[in-house]
Amino acid sequence: MAKKIPVIELDLVNPCVTRKRKFRCEECSMTYTRKHYGILYDAEKLSYFRLKEMPKRIVCHQCLYALAGKLKKGLGVSKVVLKINTEEDEIAIRF
Repeated sequence: MAKKIPVIELDLVNPCVTRKRKFRCEECSMTYTRKHYGILYDAEKLSYFRLKEMPKRIVCHQCLYALAGKLKKGLGVSKVVLKINTEEDEIAIRF
């Protein structure tokens, strides 16, 4: 029987629909105000993601793969699937 690959669900944080004033990556501590994050988000230069299992945990796009690597190691598996929920779509990335 094949081993099931764990799925890690994330929500893309849209600065236009949140009331949060500051965004901070839990991995690298990169922090932006909603205004500056909105500018970078619209220019497709920066994205923050919220983990569904830990809603207070937010990571930036640069730290997303590092987090996936840590979760793989912690779970003791060779692959995980990152399932990213955007406003329009769902994206699944096997890592």
